[in-house]
Amino acid sequence: MACVYDDCPQYWLDMIEYTNYMFTGIFVFEAALKLYVYRMAYFKTTWHKFDFFVVAASCFDVLVSNVPSDGGVFF
Repeated sequence: MACVYDDCPQYWLDMIEYTNYMFTGIFVFEAALKLYVYRMAYFKTTWHKFDFFVVAASCFDVLVSNVPSDGGVFF
């Protein structure tokens, strides 16, 4: 968010978006690997809970940012 500024070029916005996808993929892979190794014991550590929340929020951000919008209301 700190990398976006007024009148920044489109290639800069595209690079930030693709970097977000890349890091989200890396973090999803890491969380999936930890879930596979630790099973349900993964959720007994507070840091793992926080990590899972961050990964889930990142996935939600990617999904919401790719939903086409016509400017209307969802209802």
